[in-house]
Amino acid sequence: MLLAVVGAAIFVYRPDWLAPATIVLGCAALPAGLTPSFSLGGFTFPAYEIALFAALMAALRISINRWTKFNLSLLATWLLIGVGSATLTGNLSVHTIGDLRNLGQLFMALVVAATVINTPVAERCAVVMKWVLWGSVVLILTASTAGIALAGRSEQAALVGESAEATRYLTAATYPALATLCICVALAVLGTVPFRVTWSWTLPSILILFLAFSRNHILGIAITVIAALVALRSLNAAFAATARIVLGGTTIGAIAFLAASPAMSDLPGMKWVTVQVNSYSARVVEGINSDTLQRDPSALFRQEENDLLRQSVYEAPVFGHGFGYAYKPPAGGRGTWMFEQAPYYAHNFYLWATAKTGIVGLILFGAATVIPVLIPILRTGSSSRLASGISAAALGFLAISFVAPMPLGSPTAAILGAMVGCVCGLQRAGNWSKTTSFRNPSQGGSGDALCVRQPEPVQSSGQS
Repeated sequence: MLLAVVGAAIFVYRPDWLAPATIVLGCAALPAGLTPSFSLGGFTFPAYEIALFAALMAALRISINRWTKFNLSLLATWLLIGVGSATLTGNLSVHTIGDLRNLGQLFMALVVAATVINTPVAERCAVVMKWVLWGSVVLILTASTAGIALAGRSEQAALVGESAEATRYLTAATYPALATLCICVALAVLGTVPFRVTWSWTLPSILILFLAFSRNHILGIAITVIAALVALRSLNAAFAATARIVLGGTTIGAIAFLAASPAMSDLPGMKWVTVQVNSYSARVVEGINSDTLQRDPSALFRQEENDLLRQSVYEAPVFGHGFGYAYKPPAGGRGTWMFEQAPYYAHNFYLWATAKTGIVGLILFGAATVIPVLIPILRTGSSSRLASGISAAALGFLAISFVAPMPLGSPTAAILGAMVGCVCGLQRAGNWSKTTSFRNPSQGGSGDALCVRQPEPVQSSGQS
């Protein structure tokens, strides 16, 4: 009740706090059992989802540009196709709501981000994210060394069938850290903001991702770098950026090799570091080679999913089977994930979307999310470097969705929606806003805030 009263007061008197509050509630790693949520009508709502909805209500008071409205209409049409197909095929049930739940978060986050990216709220969100990441990495490091339980997944940092001394932590902070790191990497590649300015974001992000021991992150960062290099639209600049990337990667590899060497084992805390580095090498570095993937049970499980999804697509290729459709039979016992969730969930989001909403639905989703982030990458002179950097990071998330469905996760759906919304919101009357940049300490200011400048007025008729 107290939280409800506080939330109502913020909505009425300080709506500009809602977006930062969503970041705190949705992106922070927390001890097990402390995740704030509310129950209503048999459904459990995480607190960040309610804060995001409140931020949406506040954002609807602000006009959004025509480009954002167009992409929202495409997303809405896609969702309606999924619901309509579910109704026609008899899939309309609680599982339909389950399929729609996180997609709704993506939609809401897109609206909110598009409205706040050109306001001081964006700067506040960047600062809040920085402190959320630092608080999360401290908690994860404490869990890794002291053994406290965290909300989310904690498991051996090894592939199935193997063993490892290290523990991997997949918390609410994991993918926010990846999004933050991808944006900072893209801005550095573009030559807009060097790492010496963004270190207070990149350092906690790297530590959080390192202790997550996930191969998906490598894919996201790699696609981000490639997209940023394409956005440079200059071979000389691309070669220079590539050289910096190789130098940085070599430096990180050398530090890791040194930390894991026997010569360092006698120093305080270095035994723990050695275990983490060796486990990361075994799971992530060695885990991405083709031989490992061919015998990795996780990769084989995804392949089985893909085969069943392709069969479902063949049966209803145009509009799909609708949200709530079970493309495979349940397995295991009642109450388990394999029985209750697996028949409706898939790791390849694009096959999942095609099975549920058909080729038409997949095209609508791509037009609403992929095309907006490709424009700043491919169109010369159309975008600011900030738009290009966020677009590159969004493409990284979209690439990950081939093996881990970002639009179906929590809070990954909201993160992806926010990145696409930022890119859409940076457009004004067909032109992209002026460059937004991190404050550089050498130019004055604190050096740790995202400084967003309003775009210059553009003559238009009827466009916000």
